[in-house]
Amino acid sequence: MNGTDLSDKLLKFGVTPDKRYGWTRPQITDSMLPHFLRGWYDGDGYIGKDGAHMVLTNINEEAIRYFEEMIRYLGYSGSGHVRDWTGSGLSRIYMNKRHTIGKRGKHKDVWRHSIAGRVNCKQIYNLLKGDSILRLDRKWSLFDH
Repeated sequence: MNGTDLSDKLLKFGVTPDKRYGWTRPQITDSMLPHFLRGWYDGDGYIGKDGAHMVLTNINEEAIRYFEEMIRYLGYSGSGHVRDWTGSGLSRIYMNKRHTIGKRGKHKDVWRHSIAGRVNCKQIYNLLKGDSILRLDRKWSLFDH
């Protein structure tokens, strides 16, 4: 299998060459959903060293809303709402748009999906099967105990 074969196969599942600008809902089975979301977090997410906050970022609002929808589908029960960057920060989960400057000096809006609280973060760990052997250890291992 070469790179072209692999990219053709990935396209069938909604994995596009440049996920930042064109979002396509992935076609994925329920059994693979936690692994897909965990891999996405491995690449684009941040887990605080205290295990009390997690942030997933993407330039595409639809992608961030998809992540929220899928963790709810898997059973996430934390509370929250969408708020702007100047909101209170009291919610357990929130999505916001942050205005940043990209590598070439162009202004971009970056969407963040944030989860706060150790209990909520541990629930995400369990839902996304963070104890799997196929994971980025430096992100997930702090929840192992």
